[in-house]
Amino acid sequence: MYKKAISSLAAILITLPLFSQEALVINHDDMPQPKGDITVRVYKNSKGMRSSAKGDFGNKDFSLLGEGEQVSMNYYTEDDAFFTQANLEVARKTEKKFVPGFVYLYSSVMAFPGDGIYEAGIKVPQQSYPLTSFTGNAADHLDIAEQHYILDEPKKIIEFPMQEGSSWSSESRRTTDFTLTVAAYGLKDVPAQHVWTVYREDKIVGHGKIRVYHPDGPSAYYEVLKTEITEYAIDSFYLGGQPAPAALLKAFGAVQGQKITIDNRVNFYRKGSCNFLFSLYMGANSLDGEVVQIHADMDVELPGKEEEKKESDGDDNRITKASFTLATKNKKNK
Repeated sequence: MYKKAISSLAAILITLPLFSQEALVINHDDMPQPKGDITVRVYKNSKGMRSSAKGDFGNKDFSLLGEGEQVSMNYYTEDDAFFTQANLEVARKTEKKFVPGFVYLYSSVMAFPGDGIYEAGIKVPQQSYPLTSFTGNAADHLDIAEQHYILDEPKKIIEFPMQEGSSWSSESRRTTDFTLTVAAYGLKDVPAQHVWTVYREDKIVGHGKIRVYHPDGPSAYYEVLKTEITEYAIDSFYLGGQPAPAALLKAFGAVQGQKITIDNRVNFYRKGSCNFLFSLYMGANSLDGEVVQIHADMDVELPGKEEEKKESDGDDNRITKASFTLATKNKKNK
């Protein structure tokens, strides 16, 4: 009888660890709006890192990547009444690729309602570009007037609550008006449009703890959710209200319905910031392909003594472990 009771108790105790640790859930209040610019560390992928882990990937130490290059993510407080009256108060300066080798500037204006984080508005500053490299004529140019609008269908960046197994997607159309002057085609300040639709899909596929570089030692470990992100844009061009002629587009290296902006990446999110803690950028490579660039948030804390001992004892460790496949291009498979 006693043996049976002890066996039953042992069975219960064995199962307890499976339920004792609560799954990480990130809600709206856990991701506050940024109050200023965000600076990240950027690294080249010199070791052929790939991302392959799913589910519980344990503790991962990325602090050995070191200082990296410090890069601003260009967040700022939006003060344009057009946006603030719609409760859009945070923006980020970025750029859109027109054609390979030619980008123009715009700001992504963000919304933080209770159900998620969105790119909800577009603000394009006045800008002009010579077209000599495309047409050979120094007098040819493209001019973009200042413009702004709120998106009918915003791009969804985050959906709350965030937890393993969650997924969301969005399709967001935007338009940039400009004028075109190209003497060879008889065009002088002709109204034109660049219409681009962004498709994005996010899937939360894993969880664990990671730490990154800090100047005074490895950062504290942060609980994170691992999110795979597939994002791309489809571009179309119009001239005088009609689809732009194929011959004109060819002169610029463009085609109707082109898909040249592909931004696949894996982000690791934690509580306390709307920004990722760590990010693997694949660009046009697949999500399980080789990483092009690595980013780490600089806004991190050092661990306390008790936390440092506890986490180092359970660390399964460093960036070369099985959760992230590291492959050196010149290394032969055995």
